[in-house]
Amino acid sequence: MTTSLNWVHTGPSEKATVVFIHAIGLDLTYWDRQIDALRSNFRVVAFDLPGHGGFVAIAMLR
Repeated sequence: MTTSLNWVHTGPSEKATVVFIHAIGLDLTYWDRQIDALRSNFRVVAFDLPGHGGFVAIAMLR
């Protein structure tokens, strides 16, 4: 099985990093307002957990 991680990152790379992880039933867009507010002063990363949002798992057929 292969996976495709859906994630976003923004902000200055030299700044401290803030990572957002959503709860069950949500996706990374839950953090849009926080990302917008923090992107000037922090490097911000958010991603979708398996089975949520744009996360894709593909079974490899043999």
